[in-house]
Amino acid sequence: TEIYTLSLHDALPIYGGYAARKKTLFEHVATVQRLWQGEVVQFSRGDDVVVEACSYPRPLQKNLDIWITSSKSPQTWQMAGELGLNVLTGLIEMSIEELSENAILYRQARARHGHDPDRGQICLMLHTFVWHGNDSARNVVEKPLSNYLRNYLGLYEEMGAVFDQFGVKPEDVTEADKETLSRLAFERYFNI
Repeated sequence: TEIYTLSLHDALPIYGGYAARKKTLFEHVATVQRLWQGEVVQFSRGDDVVVEACSYPRPLQKNLDIWITSSKSPQTWQMAGELGLNVLTGLIEMSIEELSENAILYRQARARHGHDPDRGQICLMLHTFVWHGNDSARNVVEKPLSNYLRNYLGLYEEMGAVFDQFGVKPEDVTEADKETLSRLAFERYFNI
């Protein structure tokens, strides 16, 4: 018996890379669920050799609850609903109104595809800090939260996603622009 491991990093070029990430994810959810339940699944090694795989050690839970992380893409929310998956989200890229709209789309998609619309879970991540008062809390969290949000912007610079949608190249964004964006982001989160 040979054991093969394939990391996500190794698999992405095979399946189309970053641009195809959603398609790849949703195509392979069923495969992960089958492996979790102990089924033997066939894979191509990439050199026309087919190998069989199964998961070891066997999990204690029969079914695997899968959570899809999504921000504001209605298509991702709908697909999660269609497949009966749960959603993990945050308010980094969407408003409360957009969250509500996506939750409705998710519940409707669950119902259309035979899943109980009330059983799917939506988990909303919120940055939380409990303190004695608003002004003193602001003094404590403003710098670290602003730095965190600025670093979050850095992740998008690497992918170019946030800038591409506005037709801006990451290298054209100045330090002053980044500072303004992180200040605005802080105000938005602090005042939710």
